[in-house]
Amino acid sequence: MKYNKIIILLFLIFSVLFHALAEDEFDALFDENITSDSGQNETSSSDHSAGSGDFELSLIGEHSASFHVPVIPRHFDFDSDIKAPKFNNDLGIEIKYKKMKLVSMWNLGLFINDWGNWEAAWKNNEFKAGFLRVKPLDNAIYWSPWKFNLGVGFQYYTWGLADKLNPTDNINPKDYRQGLDADKISVFSASATLYPVDFMSIEAVYVPFEQSSTFPLDFAEKIPEDLYTQVNITGFTGGGDPIYDNISRDKKVEEEKLAFDLTSFKAGGKVNFFFPTVDFSFSYLYDIDTYYTPEIKLDRYDLSSNAAILGILSAANKPTSSYRVESIDLTRNRIHRFGFDIKATVDRFGIWLETAYSMTEDYFMNQYELRNHNLAWTLGFDFNYGPDDDFYFNIQYVGEFIPDYDQDFYGDYEEGSPDSAKIDEKDYMKEYYYRALVYQLGTVTQGLTQGLSINMEWPVLDSKLTPSITAAYFLPLLYGYEHGQEVRYGSLALQPELDIMPFDSFHIVIGSNLYFSWIKQKDKAVEINRETDRIGQFNGDSNIYVEVRYKWNYDLKK
Repeated sequence: MKYNKIIILLFLIFSVLFHALAEDEFDALFDENITSDSGQNETSSSDHSAGSGDFELSLIGEHSASFHVPVIPRHFDFDSDIKAPKFNNDLGIEIKYKKMKLVSMWNLGLFINDWGNWEAAWKNNEFKAGFLRVKPLDNAIYWSPWKFNLGVGFQYYTWGLADKLNPTDNINPKDYRQGLDADKISVFSASATLYPVDFMSIEAVYVPFEQSSTFPLDFAEKIPEDLYTQVNITGFTGGGDPIYDNISRDKKVEEEKLAFDLTSFKAGGKVNFFFPTVDFSFSYLYDIDTYYTPEIKLDRYDLSSNAAILGILSAANKPTSSYRVESIDLTRNRIHRFGFDIKATVDRFGIWLETAYSMTEDYFMNQYELRNHNLAWTLGFDFNYGPDDDFYFNIQYVGEFIPDYDQDFYGDYEEGSPDSAKIDEKDYMKEYYYRALVYQLGTVTQGLTQGLSINMEWPVLDSKLTPSITAAYFLPLLYGYEHGQEVRYGSLALQPELDIMPFDSFHIVIGSNLYFSWIKQKDKAVEINRETDRIGQFNGDSNIYVEVRYKWNYDLKK
């Protein structure tokens, strides 16, 4: 706790100094070589004078304030990160000296939705106390000797060529609390890139210990308590049917913690090729699964404490005992990720393909205790048009396929329940419990998903006014229900925006985030699927918002 307070204090002092240096007297602290460009979050492009250019210093800031109004009546609150009123400040310094570069960027955020909880804690590379959050962004040292570029520290990586939907981009964990447009979390790592020839680069990355993604849900809570329930037969009806009494047991779930565990390292490499009309790359990542896999321990118990009742069951050749879940350990297994991407440019038109095959530890896909492999892809096309080619259009076809997905669960277990004649068979019940949980905990609820995403922008008045819309529709297929038992009509995410820029680097944005997913279950009307759909789970976070953004930076060159 003392360590945490020191870090926060230093950061706040650092922030105050930044703002002090940003006042009019800033120029007086240095000499006339200072240049200013508040419109870009990078160093100035001014030419170096003769005999200069060995040293560059940049102070960088980006600030935003947003207010979101919920639009779903039953979820008219600010409980989630998406809907919370927030103030975000990115502050940092960048120093270049010859072939060395030091970057230190931090985020200081205020999320006004948790006033009552001031318990301070570090979790997933973020310090949180009430509505205050502090997290490191890019904090690293880079060195560029000869044809190398070396880096160590908290870094960001961008693998893949697609627009946001990047199946090969898996090095950085993500903050999924922000919805579909999840923020990357900087990862402590070492990197090396070699440029042996002009048309080729070779990149290697090493992450010494796993840093987890942040989710809006609790995976332990996602496990049904019914799995731990003990059934007790108290008697029989006049027709001879058992009378049941359910006895609740403690829900025992342990989540594996990998923080600072050096056996949880990641390592990967990527080879890039650059040519005048086409770029492509191959990549491999020895990764840790983003999601949990259960390890289940079962407990056998008698169906009744009454010996006479057990005798009646035995005489009728019915089970006298059953198995329930005693405890579950949530583990993070290894995944091998093989990636490929290619992008071609012809005139104003661009087309790209990015695909990744993620191989779990079930190499032959014959173990029900583990999820099967995953093939994901994005095929995209974009171009500019309109006055001065300022308008932009982007469309992507995306998909995800799980080979040999377990879509027979509801066929093998009627209405999702085990056969009452086999509940005393340990192997049968073990397989039932694993098949009920393995894919659900991996957020995989269908064997095939196809979708389209569209992004369109129409900047006018020298980009002072920019309407835009981003939309994505996904259709789940192969989800393992008999015809009529359940029908999923797909998911839709919409984000219309109007960006007003009264002057450089200052933006007023008015927009909306809307999330929908439709499902029809047997004998029910069509409703929103908030349980098994990745987009539908954010339906309650649908909102309209207004946001103000401002960027600045000051540069010193010597």
